Amino acid sequence: MARWVYEQKGLTIIEVLLGVVIMVLILGGTLAIFSISITAFEEGSAEINLQRNASIAMEKMVRGVVRVSGRDPGIREAVSVSISSGNNRIDFTSNDGDTRAFALAGTELRYYPDSDLSGYSVIAEDVADLDFAGTHVISIDLKMQNVVRDKTIGVDLSTQVKLRN
Repeated sequence: MARWVYEQKGLTIIEVLLGVVIMVLILGGTLAIFSISITAFEEGSAEINLQRNASIAMEKMVRGVVRVSGRDPGIREAVSVSISSGNNRIDFTSNDGDTRAFALAGTELRYYPDSDLSGYSVIAEDVADLDFAGTHVISIDLKMQNVVRDKTIGVDLSTQVKLRN
């Protein structure tokens, strides 16, 4: 009987290929989980930023805008209110007699502090829609959107403001 005795030194090609395939699968799974995590983080951050910006914009419209020269009154302190036909602009007159306005221009929510309505400051960006309605109780609907990795993230905020005057 012939006996073949081989001493094994190293790995066979099949063992090496099997090890490479296992490493590639582990690395691919890790990268997929990492990519999903990054996407979820970016979408969550975008939604949080939109929510925060919408809340700040809503507060400025309702309570007023703080400027270097002092605080301008908001909608709730208006004596008279006029809403545009497109419902995306509100002009209001406060106790001091000045006419101010909030309006949607493209994707910007603008605040016009003077009665001539020439200068403005941007209160919020990424605004998809803005609607005003009412006379003594003003309904404000603010919709903001942003696109993150081909996915549209949106935030809707609504409130009602009872005029004090």
